[in-house]
Amino acid sequence: MQRLVLPAACAAIVAFGLATIASSQPFQTRPVLERSGNTFHRKACAAPSMAGVARCHAHIVTDAQGNDLERDAAPHVTPSGYGPSQLRSAYSITTSGSSATTIAIVDAYGYTRAESDLGVYRSQFGLPACTTANGCFKKVNQNGVQGSYPSQNTGWAQESALDLDMASAMCPNCKIILVEANTASFGDLATAVNTAASLGAHVISNSYGGGESGFQGNRFHLI
Repeated sequence: MQRLVLPAACAAIVAFGLATIASSQPFQTRPVLERSGNTFHRKACAAPSMAGVARCHAHIVTDAQGNDLERDAAPHVTPSGYGPSQLRSAYSITTSGSSATTIAIVDAYGYTRAESDLGVYRSQFGLPACTTANGCFKKVNQNGVQGSYPSQNTGWAQESALDLDMASAMCPNCKIILVEANTASFGDLATAVNTAASLGAHVISNSYGGGESGFQGNRFHLI
């Protein structure tokens, strides 16, 4: 059975200020500041410095000096950017989905506060709670184990946060599985994708990319 793999929507919409510590990884220096119209932003993940390693696609909105705009935002204040109602309107989505549908988010490295941060987003926008306790949310490592997670990485955690929030916005009643690959290597990410499929995911999000030359391994369909 072919499974649909979707990129996360609107990867440059909003900045996430996560109080996390980056782990070592084969990345180059801090990404350069970019500008789109009057909006400044930078890549959440720097470009890989070796072949066979992916980079996440999230961007962080900044000021003109490259400082994250949302890092020190007051709690319970609606962040800038597009909220669930605007996103759903843009794609003409009129239903809220079903708990019979599972969305898997596949990203690299660990995200310690995934469930609690997801709860903040969903509460802010009036979406139903999605927790481990109520069976809506599940986090596993690339082998499908709930535990023994990979080390924390700030850039990839920001990507995971964006992906989880966008899945919540577009399908608030769907179940969500976060599958954390050990590293950003295409081999580990492919293993995580296969794990997501084996856990019954109907939709698998892969919001990352990189060079394809010379990679041999598990294949997955991207649109």
